Amino acid sequence: MQGVNMEEEITPVVVYQTGQYAVAAMMKSLLDSSGIMCRMLDSSSNTTAGYGTDAIGIRLLVPHSQAKEAGEIIAQAIKDPDAK
Repeated sequence: MQGVNMEEEITPVVVYQTGQYAVAAMMKSLLDSSGIMCRMLDSSSNTTAGYGTDAIGIRLLVPHSQAKEAGEIIAQAIKDPDAK
């Protein structure tokens, strides 16, 4: 049996990037409510994003172990934004 590499499991992975703070915040909220640990970072400085970053770009990062599920949730939200 192969052991679990804990460092790989928690390594952050970018699952979404946008130039709009409101869109990033909405996607983060969606991931948070689905039980996925998510960080929102300002791509220009690698610090937690704040307001006024529209032109810079914002990335959503999740642990590697949750990246696939996060990607599926984001893809569904983009495909059908009115779904509950």
